[in-house]
Amino acid sequence: MPHPNPPLDEQNPRVRRRCWALTQAFRYHLVWGVKARHRVLDGPVVAALQESLLHTAHAICVTILALHIEPEHVHVLVSLRPDSAVATVVGRFKGTSARRLREEFSAVRAVDKQSCWSDGYFARTVGDITTAQAKAYLDRQREHHAAEAPALPENGGRPEGHG
Repeated sequence: MPHPNPPLDEQNPRVRRRCWALTQAFRYHLVWGVKARHRVLDGPVVAALQESLLHTAHAICVTILALHIEPEHVHVLVSLRPDSAVATVVGRFKGTSARRLREEFSAVRAVDKQSCWSDGYFARTVGDITTAQAKAYLDRQREHHAAEAPALPENGGRPEGHG
């Protein structure tokens, strides 16, 4: 089975785009989750989500440095322009990806009538650590979450007769 979070090709212009000339580095670790922590981000949903996030980042001149998708939440390490608002960037990521995923996947549509994402998000600036250190942290998330999450029953923990 292919790795669900393939490494990003930083030479790809859709991943790295020079939209401005500056010497500052505004890097943020962003996290948001699926409503009610439904575990719907797997298989082809992951590929569609990754493509949607990369397309959106390109459109709004945001550089995605690392991306990690768990079955019920998303971690993104981004570099923003000085005039970019974190809330606006997250809103664009969540809005465009929710629209696409809900159009293409019935399991995602079943999460909620209006959106697949929970309200809110987590954002933290990435200070003096290197991008490589931040990427390594994101790469360890699969093991971190596997260790803390109990195994779900085959039906994903939903009551009988649901989804």
